[in-house]
Amino acid sequence: MLKLNLHRILTLRGIENPYSHLRSKGYQRHKITNLMQGKNATVNLEELEYLCEAYGCTPNDLLEWTPSKKNENNESHPLQPLRRSKMPVSIYKIIETLPPDRLEELERYILEKDGK
Repeated sequence: MLKLNLHRILTLRGIENPYSHLRSKGYQRHKITNLMQGKNATVNLEELEYLCEAYGCTPNDLLEWTPSKKNENNESHPLQPLRRSKMPVSIYKIIETLPPDRLEELERYILEKDGK
């Protein structure tokens, strides 16, 4: 089953209170509940584009695939990259616990990977 996983991208972006955040973006309570619980059966392309622009991501970052029993072990299935094994941890929470020397190391690593 393919579903929208907005909680994942909000966590990655460091948004700790998704409900309040989405309310500030103009979403109604019922819609927020459905989005956060992955119960939104339909998302139109305009809304998908808005979410991608708002969170600097692609549709693949917002979608999650849970295979049927038939495809559970099919490693060549085209939706395999959308299979998520766990919820991400907010990087901000990790960074808060790092000592200054490790933060400098992390900064160098990020700049190196980013090509700056």
